[in-house]
Amino acid sequence: MTNQTTRRFSLRCSLRSSLAAALLPALAAAGCADPGEAPDGELPHGAPLASAAAPAETALCVAGSGRPIKVPDASRLQALIDDAQPGDHLRLAGGSYDGDYRYARAGRPAAPIVIEAAPGQQVRFGGTLTLGGSYGVVRGLAFTASARVVLTGDHDRITGNSFVGAKVGAGGVIATDGDSFAFDRIDHNEFRQFAGAAFRSDGFGGVDDNQGMRLDHNHFVHHTVAGDNESVLLMLTDAYGDSALSYDHNLFDDVLNGDRHESELVSIKTGASSFIANTVINSPNVKVSLRQTNRSRVEDNVLSGGASIRVSGDDNVVRGNRVTGGQIEIAAGDGTMDDQPAACHKRAPTTGLPGCKGLHSSARDTEVSDNVGPIVVGDPFPGDDLPAQRTTLRNNAQRATRVARHEVGTDEAGVGHADNHARALSEADVGVGAPDPSCP
Repeated sequence: MTNQTTRRFSLRCSLRSSLAAALLPALAAAGCADPGEAPDGELPHGAPLASAAAPAETALCVAGSGRPIKVPDASRLQALIDDAQPGDHLRLAGGSYDGDYRYARAGRPAAPIVIEAAPGQQVRFGGTLTLGGSYGVVRGLAFTASARVVLTGDHDRITGNSFVGAKVGAGGVIATDGDSFAFDRIDHNEFRQFAGAAFRSDGFGGVDDNQGMRLDHNHFVHHTVAGDNESVLLMLTDAYGDSALSYDHNLFDDVLNGDRHESELVSIKTGASSFIANTVINSPNVKVSLRQTNRSRVEDNVLSGGASIRVSGDDNVVRGNRVTGGQIEIAAGDGTMDDQPAACHKRAPTTGLPGCKGLHSSARDTEVSDNVGPIVVGDPFPGDDLPAQRTTLRNNAQRATRVARHEVGTDEAGVGHADNHARALSEADVGVGAPDPSCP
């Protein structure tokens, strides 16, 4: 085994003790075993799907009690944040909170610092809230069209908030480029009537430092995304190393993308990531896209009304999905992940780094099993001539279509025997007030 392969195993497996449950499938796919168990540096396929409940590392559950701190108005908020101690609940009086605020304190896993609306109060937040500390929780706020949350810290949580009416370049939850953030959770929020990205990160500052972000049980509804070349709702760009990013149990309803080239709903470009048990409805022609990613998983999702799944990169798993009106696309491309220098798998953004390329990577060694819906192997963008390679098709409901000259080494068996248990989510399962299985 090469030194580079050993380093990759070390990175992935060092995370395993702190990522379990919802993140375990992604890490298992990344090859978290003794390096000696993977002959010739090859990574294992087909790790079993684990429970979707998250450990405290990513759940960051909030106790019902804590020291209540009254925040009477916007003029006092920053000072009270700066004085907050682990376990404090900063309870904001009703009203408008405009301006910029920064959380830089350190809570504790069992005693996070909570910034929340006081019981029965309507808090409208119109500025920028930067979470740069650790073990901080923001919940119960109504973010206006001009507001945003910037994540630069570790172990922070954004839960039970509403984000309404943001435009491109504003609003939403933004993980900033160049900072260290790990094990943050964005869950049970409502994102409504957006024109642009509800969550967007233009590259992880350093993949080793930015691990384990989880987006779960959010409700995305009535979004319009338009423009050329990757105007998307959810996006991670230009970072090709392993991040163990997890999207699970989110509901996307009426999300439209007018990009004539790619029409992406989700664009994932970090390895060992997962898109599990999500539902996409009333969103024709959008794609859940693994763009330049290895060892990632798309499992147990329900896509209806014309949404599709598109997979590029190496050693990915597409299992147990139910797709109606769209298709599962195993992509041909204009290059492979081998065409990226090692530096491009380590740092981000890759733009400007020597030799880094913007690729439509062809899919190699993809497992596609137990899916219901059309499957196309070797689906190309115009001008992409490098075929999908060594696709394994097992127990899918229908026989795959193979695009001539754009697929090689496809192996198919068990057609018509899909063991599929994907369940569509409803509004009761997501957003503000929905149950949180990770924090019973």
